[in-house]
Amino acid sequence: MGMILLKYGVKVKRLPLLESNGFGRSPEFGMRTIPVKNLPLFWLEVRWMSGQWVWRVLNSEDETRGKGALLQHGWRTFQERIYFRNPNIVLLELFDSSPPEAMVEALNAGTLIPTSEFQGLHIGEAGYRIDPEAPVLANGESFVYKSEAYRLWIPQNYAPSVESVLSVSDVDCRLDIYPTLLKATFSSGRNSVTIQGEMVRILWVYAKERLQGEGWLETATALEAWIDLGGNTSSDLARVSWERNKIRKQLLDQSVLGVDQLFERYRQGTLWSHRLKLTAQQIAIVQR
Repeated sequence: MGMILLKYGVKVKRLPLLESNGFGRSPEFGMRTIPVKNLPLFWLEVRWMSGQWVWRVLNSEDETRGKGALLQHGWRTFQERIYFRNPNIVLLELFDSSPPEAMVEALNAGTLIPTSEFQGLHIGEAGYRIDPEAPVLANGESFVYKSEAYRLWIPQNYAPSVESVLSVSDVDCRLDIYPTLLKATFSSGRNSVTIQGEMVRILWVYAKERLQGEGWLETATALEAWIDLGGNTSSDLARVSWERNKIRKQLLDQSVLGVDQLFERYRQGTLWSHRLKLTAQQIAIVQR
């Protein structure tokens, strides 16, 4: 999930990125409204385009600085930081350049929640529904859950291909994890896909717990276990969700089906717990 740091004055906000994001003084931008004197109402747009984050100035080009290769129609590739200075400083810093994820916007609270963390939707291969019999929600469509208003944001390339090579929800799907390589392979019959990188470490955490018992891990416990297995000690609770979402994205990119059923979840009060939906018999941790 793409993430940005917004800094102005003593304020620092960490914001998830949708497919298109406006910044400026206008209240229309919600959580991206920046109450800084001399900043334009509509200052800048950040967008996911052709597999990368790009940006363009809408107003006050002379006061705006940022690196990045120049593209068509005034767009630039987003490389690290964008500044506004007149006389106050506004800074946008890209610290997670992964693609946008499907998000739910809480319209009253002005917050964004990954669909994987939101209980008010039924998620299937066709898309997102308010209940199993309701029509599929479109990108940007609003809905009501527990008397609160929400809006669904779906990247336009979200839907997985119908030519998927396998589904992680198949009963014969296997998961083999290679910790020393930070690699994991999902296989079903003759078909297999592999993911690799730091995200595999969190998959390793949940796989170990599934092999040892019921498999449920509250987020804080999962973070501690992830750090014990070599994760960054300075990471906060949000890191666990980011890594799960990166797993989801890599599998979707490889046309895997059933990705939204890979993790089960439940909430007790404000605390979330997750576990792999695969059984212990479907999982192996290969130390070599």
